[in-house]
Amino acid sequence: MTDDTFKKKFRLSLSMRTLIGLASGVACGLIFGEWCKGLQIFGEIFVGFLQMTVLPYISISLVASVGRLTPQQAGRLSGRVGITLLILWTVGLFAVVLMASAFPPGQSSAFYSNTLLEAPGSLNLVELFIPTNPFRSLANNWIPAVVIFSIGLGIAVMAMPKKKEFISRLDEWLDILKRLNEYVVRLTPYGVFAIVAAASGTMTIEELARIQAYLLAYSAAVILVFFLLSVLVTSSTPFRYRDVLDVTLQAMITAFATAKLIVVLPMLIEKTKLLFAKHGHEDEEMRSDVDVIYPLIYPIPNLGKLLTMIFIPFAAWFIGGPLDSEDYTKLLGLGSVTYFGKPIIAMPFLLDSFRLPADMFQLFIVADVYCSRLGDVLAVMHLFTVTALGTCATKGILRIQVTHLVVRLGAAVVVAVILHFVLNAWLAESNSTGPSRNTVVDQMQLLRHPSPAVVHDTPPAGEISSDTTGQSGLDAIRASGIIRVGYLKDHLPYSYFNAKGELVGFDIDMAHMLAQELDWTLEFVPFEFKRLASQLDANHFDVAMSGLPITTSNLLNIRYSRPYLDVSVCFVVRDDRRRQFATVASINKLEGIKIAVPPEHYLRHLVKSRFPQVQPVVINNLRDFFQAGETSLDALMIDAESGSAWSFFYPGYCPVVPIGLNVKLPLGFAVAHQDRDLAEFLSQWIELKKQSGELNELYDYWILGQTNSQRSPRWSVLRDVMGIDIDGF
Repeated sequence: MTDDTFKKKFRLSLSMRTLIGLASGVACGLIFGEWCKGLQIFGEIFVGFLQMTVLPYISISLVASVGRLTPQQAGRLSGRVGITLLILWTVGLFAVVLMASAFPPGQSSAFYSNTLLEAPGSLNLVELFIPTNPFRSLANNWIPAVVIFSIGLGIAVMAMPKKKEFISRLDEWLDILKRLNEYVVRLTPYGVFAIVAAASGTMTIEELARIQAYLLAYSAAVILVFFLLSVLVTSSTPFRYRDVLDVTLQAMITAFATAKLIVVLPMLIEKTKLLFAKHGHEDEEMRSDVDVIYPLIYPIPNLGKLLTMIFIPFAAWFIGGPLDSEDYTKLLGLGSVTYFGKPIIAMPFLLDSFRLPADMFQLFIVADVYCSRLGDVLAVMHLFTVTALGTCATKGILRIQVTHLVVRLGAAVVVAVILHFVLNAWLAESNSTGPSRNTVVDQMQLLRHPSPAVVHDTPPAGEISSDTTGQSGLDAIRASGIIRVGYLKDHLPYSYFNAKGELVGFDIDMAHMLAQELDWTLEFVPFEFKRLASQLDANHFDVAMSGLPITTSNLLNIRYSRPYLDVSVCFVVRDDRRRQFATVASINKLEGIKIAVPPEHYLRHLVKSRFPQVQPVVINNLRDFFQAGETSLDALMIDAESGSAWSFFYPGYCPVVPIGLNVKLPLGFAVAHQDRDLAEFLSQWIELKKQSGELNELYDYWILGQTNSQRSPRWSVLRDVMGIDIDGF
């Protein structure tokens, strides 16, 4: 045996080398951890090279392939492909319903996010589908518009008298693009290695616990649908499972690693042609069908995309309101249209359509890091299945083997039942041991180590006399070494009692910080918002720190520090009514509604001035709004930061910042009107905390729900097993 013969015999295929690159990348990430982060740039370069030929290849291929067809061939092909797609979508809906029904009864919200202030994204179907400017469509990667433009050119080419010569020139360009793509594809094992090493070396799993139900349901649906697609192909075509893997394996690995389905289209097209040729069906009609079907169906929602609709029943289950059976028909209908864009664009629309909390979209973004890659694997199989079945039907070699089909579908039913019950059992067990949703905020503790403090449950009965007559409030505190802080009992997230009965919150943490820095003794005294000025004048406490808005009416009787935080006015409404409060215009169309407002004159004035037809109702305790019942009060006007915190305790409600209501409220510390020195001291102290970054740490913790601890290094063998400090190199 010569050396060349030996090398050819034992040369690894590109798919096998890609698998080795994938496994090596995982191993490298686990061993070296965050050292692998630098490899990410090489992965991005590889993906960029893969992408550069794809859109030109799709466009030219469609023009040439459609141009070759006769009108009769085009009609026949589109009809059979359309039927195949409908069958596959039915399979996808079956998987969505089956896996969604595995969610056990249970409930599990999101902290404040700046996305509340952003206008919701819209899906411009006209722009997505109509190539008003083909070059713009190409530049923005609007695949449906590019496909429609290319099909239009191809139809025009059909009627050309000398179209063969023109199409031959297009074929030459396709050959050039194909050769260029092949050069890049040879780098796949190295590109996959770089991408996977960077991902496995830096990824964390903390957020997976919150969304494991969706991740598991989506994964189970992908497994089930993948099995069903392989059954359809092997029971209806001359191809066997090994043939299917020969075509799809490398493309699936590449799609998973790069998270770019579009880059594997040229690879799939060429391998599918080789598969038909291998089975003795190589002719011009076959090549033309394959060239047309792949780019034609690419922009049509594939099963990898459609299965992400499981997130809608997951979100409904997550908040305790499962979808009705008729909702699934609506879900598939809406998804089949909106998913022509990216799922990340379609999902806010679907959440809104099913009256689900808008903050669930944040969870979808986290989950999509994994699901989009797994979905691309299924999408490869989807594209191949449609093309294989459509081409076989056109060539007349589609033969359904009834016995094999029944046996394999029976096996698929068994797989489906097993997946359903395993998923249900796992989620039921996990859901029974996990914390309930309201404990997230209820179990929060002070970020900093609390200083010794006395917490009074009731305010003093009358005016407190002072032995420091003539002294300012600041001098009196310095002389006694005691600072008395007024607080509101139930004002999330600024001041409230947690599950342990401890007084906690954003402002409470600031009070402890101030007392610790000056070695003062700390006392907390409760107050009522409507009696704040009188309690300050009666010397019940020195300063009120409890998320207090600085408003014109209060400035007449109270002196404030400079603002330490600016918050946005919002409406807290039931989830099913958030669309009614999405804009100022939509609110003004409502009749006979009542808006609850705290005892703050400015908010009452804001309601009356911006919404003349609305009746404001003053409530002294915010909890009264949530316990008043569905027909008593329609919405609560407070700040969005507080509204987000309350949504943890009452998951049927969510904060909405209406488009057109861009109102900010500054929060400050309140002192008696004559205590100018104390107000100025607090203002200077707030500025110091802003400059030091400590105020930002408290904001991240109490408002955004983040910890102020430094992110721990990613686990790695080198650091955590061998004890080698790789940061020291």
